[in-house]
Amino acid sequence: MISVIIPFFNAQATLEKCIKSLLLQTFDNFEVILVNDNSTDQSSDVISHTINNDHRFRIIDQVKNKKGPSAARNLGINHATRTYLYFLDSDDWIEPDTFEKMTSIAVEANACLVCASHFQDTQSEAKPKYDGTPDNDHSFSEQELTRYISHYLSQPYIYVMLVHCWGKLYQRSIIKQYQLTFNEALSQLEDVNFNFHYLCHTDKVVYKNEFLYHHSQTNNQESLSKLTGTEDKALSNFLTAYSAIDDYLKEKDQENLINAEKQVAHLFINTVIITLIRLSKKELRTPSMAIACKVMAIAKSDEVLSRLHHYQPQPSESKLIFWALKTRQPILVLISGLIRASVLVLSK
Repeated sequence: MISVIIPFFNAQATLEKCIKSLLLQTFDNFEVILVNDNSTDQSSDVISHTINNDHRFRIIDQVKNKKGPSAARNLGINHATRTYLYFLDSDDWIEPDTFEKMTSIAVEANACLVCASHFQDTQSEAKPKYDGTPDNDHSFSEQELTRYISHYLSQPYIYVMLVHCWGKLYQRSIIKQYQLTFNEALSQLEDVNFNFHYLCHTDKVVYKNEFLYHHSQTNNQESLSKLTGTEDKALSNFLTAYSAIDDYLKEKDQENLINAEKQVAHLFINTVIITLIRLSKKELRTPSMAIACKVMAIAKSDEVLSRLHHYQPQPSESKLIFWALKTRQPILVLISGLIRASVLVLSK
């Protein structure tokens, strides 16, 4: 019924808990494909010890070099054999009845995509992440899904149901038929890109009103929030990732409920501002001319300046950085980023 795909790299500290959450599932019709992205620690030994010869689990080794989670997931997809795909990160875990509840609603609704809510786990607590989803099990009409996406484009940090690939059931036949893959050139937002390409080929998205997935906020050493903005071509990669949203809206939003150009540009600028704040936090912790230059390069880029007029700050968003961007003075952007980052650090 389900192929579970777990990419891992040097995850010996978290894999046991992750795998045990699968062994405790009340629904046992699944296979698990663990993709080793050239780990250098004892991850494979932890897996072997934990699964104890359970035939449902297999390890697939990524050839040669570490290639990242997108390539690892693509390799897992190629080895999957079951009706549904489920992605699970190696530092996360799931509730014991996750597969039972998600397959039940998938079969009942003949769903192409099944989503559920998740916890954000820290060292001290599991905090429910409220994501703007309905307060009951729900099958989205096309218009309802478009409205949810409109909210996501305006407030992407709240309406996160479609942001991540983990914690969902996908129909493998759709992925195979349309040859869908994770974009291996993207080091972040690859989930968004994949999900919206997948949505182009679906007609039934359902939501299970349960918190079933535990997403770790403490152990993710490869966290994209830590990489954001530091990689080459960050801005063009944002645009590449979000181009899938344009593709989806052209395909599905026949009533033009969303102004795609305006709202996707708003999302892009929102991502840029979050990136500037994260870079500024790095600069506060460890002053670096390279980070400062990266901030100022973003501030004067054509990709940003040409889309600023589409951005409408939401109540909880930083208007200071937006104002600085509008001045077209990179040094003001750097200063405003440092101020905003300082406020956020002091408020914790």
